[in-house]
Order: sequence, then structure tokens, then C-alpha cells
Amino acid sequence: MPVLKHNDSFAVLDDSGNALERNEKEHHIADGIFHRDTRILSRAILTSGHAAPQLVSSSLSADNALLTVVLKAEEADITRSIFLWEGALFEKIEITNPTAKPVTLPLEISYGADFLDIFETRGWPREGRGVHQTVESEGIAFQYQGLDNVVRKTGVSFSEAPQISNGVARFNIDIPAGAG
Repeated sequence: MPVLKHNDSFAVLDDSGNALERNEKEHHIADGIFHRDTRILSRAILTSGHAAPQLVSSSLSADNALLTVVLKAEEADITRSIFLWEGALFEKIEITNPTAKPVTLPLEISYGADFLDIFETRGWPREGRGVHQTVESEGIAFQYQGLDNVVRKTGVSFSEAPQISNGVARFNIDIPAGAG
């Protein structure tokens, strides 16, 4: 499980670069993006045509700053470059088409934020929880007001506007033959 770290933030992802909303009690690992010991993004899963792309390779830089993942989806290759900086996770997705014909690649990214503290992700239940709110427009915004009345926010934005519904950003990407 690759772990990215910068200052008060860390991200625990699977080898494909996904956060699967797992907790230690059920899965022996808690993944997601954490800031100041709160999981601010619990789910970030990339799929193509509702299926997980095949993992080709995954490498973490020596300083734990950059995760590079190469995936194969249908007839396209996907490279994910993920890094954590100043409390934010950044991802660049590059798609290439090594074939001699044009390809339209459906791409979905599912997001969720549960705002569990690090103890809850380890299986220690709390008696009460705060209030969640999700807003979808050109991006996705998660907000949580804790029992301490502190408002915590997580925003997900895109360089190109996807179709967004129910926490899933959907893209249909047209890739010319041999593009990449």
C-alpha cells in the first residue's frame, strides 16, 4: 500500500492509486486521504466502463511524494501521477491510444468523504457524529460539521468538466489513433 506524506497530511492508496473507503477493523488497513488526523477523502476510485483497469505498474518515489501508476483499460493506456502537497492531493491522468484506430474511453471517478478521525478508521466507534453535506456542480464539495462545531471541507475539482451525479464524475474521452 503506497503512502504519500507531506506535513500534516498523508494518503494511503492501493497500488492502482485508489482509496477504497476501508477501515482497519474490517480490512486490516485504513485508506484514504488524511489531514490533521481526519480522513477528508475516504473514496477515490477510478474505473473505465464500470470496471477496474488492469494494473501494469506502480511506483512510489523515494521521498514518498509521488505515486506513478500505469493501467490498461480496453484499448487505452492510463498513467496516473498522484502527489500530496500543502494539504491537497493532486492527480494528473494521461491517456494514450497505442492502436491504429480511434477510441472512446469511458472514465469514471467515484468520490466519498466520511470525515472519520484516525481512531474511528482503526475501529474505535464514537457515540455521535456531526452533519455531512455534499454539493455537486462543476466539481464535488464535501462538508462536515463536527460535534465540536468545526466545519471541515473537501473539494474535488477537474480541469475538464465531467458529468457528475451521486459522487461519481464521468468522462467520455475521444482519443485519436496512435495518440499519446
